[in-house]
Amino acid sequence: MSGSTVGARRRRRAWAVVAALVAGCALALAFAQADRPSVLHEAMRTTAESSGAGPPAGFEDEALRLEGRQDVRVDERSGVLGFTRSDDVADALAAIEGELLAKGWSGVRSGNEGSESFVKDDGRYRWMFVACVDAGGSASVVVRYTTEEGA
Repeated sequence: MSGSTVGARRRRRAWAVVAALVAGCALALAFAQADRPSVLHEAMRTTAESSGAGPPAGFEDEALRLEGRQDVRVDERSGVLGFTRSDDVADALAAIEGELLAKGWSGVRSGNEGSESFVKDDGRYRWMFVACVDAGGSASVVVRYTTEEGA
């Protein structure tokens, strides 16, 4: 055997040992944390549990229609919902603002591009904060709302 063949084998063997050590450490870390749910794990569980839910009662009548929106996620317990739109941040916020103004909401600019608060004097929904962020060619929209009951 030539020296270069032996050297190549040793390098492959060394890389295999390093890969096995890294995989073993990752597996040990996963087992060590399995009994302690992380915040990320809890958020993912909550999103997965609530993502199949429809809009909260009366939300579409009083606030935003969700029909035709993509990737709708609802967590009624927390008063949060989200969806994506196929336009940019400015157009998404302008469309949402127009829809809410037509339903009697008043907008209050937050000073941050892509976000605005809205208030209304009557109905179940009285306050909401809308934040739109760029999601690579589309806009991701997160809405935080409260109800008369304080959701």
